[in-house]
Amino acid sequence: MAMSSLPPMEDLDDDDLVFGTDKDQDLLDVDVFNPVEYINKQFPNEASLKGLDDFVQKLKARKQQTDDEIRLAIRRQAATGRRARADLDEAKGAVRELFERIRTIKSKAQQSEELVKEVCAEIKELDLAKRNLTLTITTLKRLVMLVTALEQLRAAGRARNYEEASKLLYAVEELAGHFADLRHISRVQDLLEKKCAVLDDLKQQVLDDYRSLLSGGAEQADLPEDWTVGAAHYVDALGAKMRQEVVTRFCLGLLEEYKDIFQPPKEDSRLEMADRRFAWLDRMLLKFEERYSTIFPSSWKIPQALCEHFCHITRQHLVELLSTSHHSIDPELLVRTLRRSIDYENKLARKFPVEPAEEEEAAAAAAAEPE
Repeated sequence: MAMSSLPPMEDLDDDDLVFGTDKDQDLLDVDVFNPVEYINKQFPNEASLKGLDDFVQKLKARKQQTDDEIRLAIRRQAATGRRARADLDEAKGAVRELFERIRTIKSKAQQSEELVKEVCAEIKELDLAKRNLTLTITTLKRLVMLVTALEQLRAAGRARNYEEASKLLYAVEELAGHFADLRHISRVQDLLEKKCAVLDDLKQQVLDDYRSLLSGGAEQADLPEDWTVGAAHYVDALGAKMRQEVVTRFCLGLLEEYKDIFQPPKEDSRLEMADRRFAWLDRMLLKFEERYSTIFPSSWKIPQALCEHFCHITRQHLVELLSTSHHSIDPELLVRTLRRSIDYENKLARKFPVEPAEEEEAAAAAAAEPE
């Protein structure tokens, strides 16, 4: 240590003899500490050495303080480490507990899902059973209603209460439609066959009742006075095919007299008697208007049907007549008869015009009917 370079004692300030000032602390806290430089700075001359003992005491106190601070820091660090490990262990325990709770919740959720699936399956089975039970009850009710309606229809038909029978017929057909897919069941098949038998019997009965209009006598006397109104409604309820059959049979019944009179080779079947054929139809149309027009609905158009069947029968008569005597027929008579026939057909066409819509409807109905 270069003691010779120290300044005299009297040149030192009091501040230079004080240890532990901020300046000293700054020198001790530098990154690169130079002890020689530090001591020279503290004892720059011999006079300053008188404070050496105090400096040593302060240095020891500083060392002790530093040791205490280091020990305190170590203890704090150890305590902090223990707390950190404890906190870490606690966090790990919390995470494990959380995972366990999540696993428990997931397990319960799976159990709940399985339970819900089981409940839903049971509900579906119960719902299906309920629907089947409801459908069975409804089917049984309809079956009872069909049996009852059939008996009522049979009774109404026997009593010639055709008005009531027409209403029951609609009900029977609607109820029977619900059993179309159950024909494989023997009892249902028997019931449907019974229905067809009842309808066939009533159909034949209605045809016989309308035929009695032409024959008269005891058969017609046994019928109720207003049976024709209800019978017309019942025939309409049976459909267009039944209505067409009634009209056709009645018209052919009216034309029986015409066929008896003008059927070749009878005298009145000759070509020169063609006017008598047309006169007969005029009289029959007048007779129908007076006697039967109030019995049949105008929508049935029986006069038109009568004229149509008359023309078909007349054509058959003339074809048969010409085929057997074409070699002996007078050509002038043939032409005159042809013209007279055309004039009369035009007269009928004017009297009973056919609308295009009616022609289309008749063609469609004929195409829809089974062979």
